[in-house]
Amino acid sequence: VSVSLSLQPFSSEAHAVLEQLDYREKGGYKALLTQVIPVDNPEERLNVMVYLGTTSNPNWAGPASLQEMALQIHRSVGPSGPNKEYLYMLAESMRTIAPDVEDAHLFELEAAVRALDNALAAAEQEN
Repeated sequence: VSVSLSLQPFSSEAHAVLEQLDYREKGGYKALLTQVIPVDNPEERLNVMVYLGTTSNPNWAGPASLQEMALQIHRSVGPSGPNKEYLYMLAESMRTIAPDVEDAHLFELEAAVRALDNALAAAEQEN
């Protein structure tokens, strides 16, 4: 499940959006052209660009447990802001855009990071 943004090729809007995406997705992600099939029109094919993170990405942390991933996301901040905020927005977007899709890994990761937030808040209240 995904969301696509339709832009007029070579327009100033397309250029601005691609600049923002290239900035946000820097750090080893690859921009690839592919096709998608819209859920509401399975006969149609849309040409799209996606950003793909691979194991050759210099920022790939390698295999990790859910808790290790949660700790890394919780403490990491990039040029676009805290990684945990990106995770929270992604999970909320999935609930809104695709309420019938259960992405267990995404939602378990979100819950683990929120648990770290709650534990940190509780520890700060004790002090």
